[in-house]
Amino acid sequence: MGGETGRALLAGFVSGAIASLVTTVIFLFAIMQSAWWRRRAAGETGVSPAVAGIVIANGLLLVWTALGLLLAAAYLQVAERAPGGFLGSGSWLFSLLVLGGIVTLVVPFALVRRGLVRPLWQTAVVAAVCFGWLLPALAG
Repeated sequence: MGGETGRALLAGFVSGAIASLVTTVIFLFAIMQSAWWRRRAAGETGVSPAVAGIVIANGLLLVWTALGLLLAAAYLQVAERAPGGFLGSGSWLFSLLVLGGIVTLVVPFALVRRGLVRPLWQTAVVAAVCFGWLLPALAG
């Protein structure tokens, strides 16, 4: 594995880990404030917040770091074909593609929910910063 490939994969892993930490906090705040969670936690079969936090944190860590590694591989391909940074990013085209992908995923959810709920747009911003800007900046 070349130095550039290793650096990009490490950047993807780090970006995914940071995204998982931040979105874990977002997700836990969102469910703790929901009426569904209060009813569930108050019942006899309630799930403790600590157990829920551990499960959520580990699941999000796996998902976000895997996505970060996949995006790092994509970054290598895009940066090779269209080099050139933008606002500190290593590849303007990669950042634009990531932002386009995030918008493509968020819009259907916003339409179904009839609005952009706070956890959804917060997660979108975290993903955009971590993968659209931080990953190329670290990999470059």
